Amino acid sequence: MGFIIKNRFARLDAILIHTYWYDINKINSLDLANKIQALALKNICQNLEVKNIIITAGRVSQKQIAIGYQLKKQILSVLPKKLHSRVQIYPSQKTTVGEIKEFKEISQAQNWNRLGSLGVCLHLPRIKRDFVKVFKNDKHNILFFEAEKNLSKKDFPALEKYRNSKEYTLLKLNEQIEKSIENIPIIGTIFLEIVSKFSVNKGHLQPKILNFFYKISNIKTKSKFKHIKNNL
Repeated sequence: MGFIIKNRFARLDAILIHTYWYDINKINSLDLANKIQALALKNICQNLEVKNIIITAGRVSQKQIAIGYQLKKQILSVLPKKLHSRVQIYPSQKTTVGEIKEFKEISQAQNWNRLGSLGVCLHLPRIKRDFVKVFKNDKHNILFFEAEKNLSKKDFPALEKYRNSKEYTLLKLNEQIEKSIENIPIIGTIFLEIVSKFSVNKGHLQPKILNFFYKISNIKTKSKFKHIKNNL
């Protein structure tokens, strides 16, 4: 029997915080999706008793330490100090499914049952699909949190900035590509894991590569419309 998706808990044994990319323009800065994650977690902890906050994102750049440490720093900047000791980092993973596999191992070792997962809206469908794959033979209570729906009114300016950002557009494109590859029978998911393991600069290069193709796509689209307009 697989895991159970619960709509509401009064308490969580542990919550997995998914990590996103570095900013494509600012050196040593996380992107806006990570900021939204931290703000959402703060509000979740105000409404639920969260015993353990888990980060499993590892090193995605040869020049920097694990990106999970950067996210932890951002989370600690918004959480009350009394919750700081609950933030734990196991920095070894570079993919969504990898983060979840590590989270499962930690949860089993600690006998945690009531589990949560926090991700942004664009990413959440894949998070749920990967949880199904990883936890398919285990009975766990899982609660999924959409970051955007767990923000306070004072967080709305940050949300608006995120939704109007290039990072949001690139993440949307990334999820479309990931889903297309996942849908390839047998080899799709395996291919994604292999590519990510060998991409040592994933956190920096992936958004830059997506941005490159996004610009090319826009140029071609504008050229096509210009051609149509000139022929009218």
